[in-house]
Formats: sequence, structure tokens, C-alpha cells
Amino acid sequence: MIIQSRNKGLAFMIDNYQYETKGSESSSFDYDANWLIAKITYTDENGVRKEYRDPCIMTDELTELADGISKVVFGRENQYVSDFIEPYLKFTITKSDDNILFGIEYAYETTRSAWKSWELSEIITHERARQILEEIKAMSARFPIR
Repeated sequence: MIIQSRNKGLAFMIDNYQYETKGSESSSFDYDANWLIAKITYTDENGVRKEYRDPCIMTDELTELADGISKVVFGRENQYVSDFIEPYLKFTITKSDDNILFGIEYAYETTRSAWKSWELSEIITHERARQILEEIKAMSARFPIR
């Protein structure tokens, strides 16, 4: 899934589970088994691409993201703001008249222990929002809670 604005782009996808072979060993929720590696790709206005892979979202949070987008797209809510355990990745989806404002922020640590972030938002149609919703649902189906 990608959003674009002012010749910049920010793409989000799930690469894999953080621990590929780990399965839940108990009947309760196993945090270690459910971390997902997000692949975040930022393209600046000059076409320079930077990519990070970060285990910053969990399987249940990905499902929550799809539910939040769905509520806005289908008019049950006017806004969804993610609240994940790790604060590095944030989504904001807001209904605005006949369109939807879709925002993503990703904070990352630089080599000198300083933090920077990429933020991008785009005004999209409901049709495009439904496409993004389907992409998120597909990611969630590919990486279910285990």
C-alpha cells in the first residue's frame, strides 16, 4: 500500500513474522509469536528511496488497522487513529466530505541514536480507500494471529 503527495511516496507492507518459526505455545496470546516486520519505503521529491524493516506492529494491530479503516470508509466513524504498542508507526484516517485523508508516520532511529520521522498524508477517494482496505485485509489474512 502506498500513499503519495507532493512528489513523495510512503509505502507500507508486511514482510514477515519477526520470528518465522515461533508458534504460540499456550492458549493465551503469545506476544513474541505475533510481531510482524513492517517494510516502510520512503521516496523523496528527488526520487531517492530509503527503506526500513522494523518489527513495529503486531498481528492483532494489523487486524485493528483494517477494522479502523473500514469504519471510516463505510461511515460508521469519522476518524481512526492507530494506537499500537510500539509508537514508531502511526496511521490516521479521517473522513472529509466526499474524500478521506489518509496519513502515515514512521519514526526511526538514525546511526547516532537520534530519531527522525517520515510523515505523509494524501486526500484519497472512497474507492482508493477501499483498495487500501483490501490490501491491509490481505496482509492480515497472510499473517494471522498465532
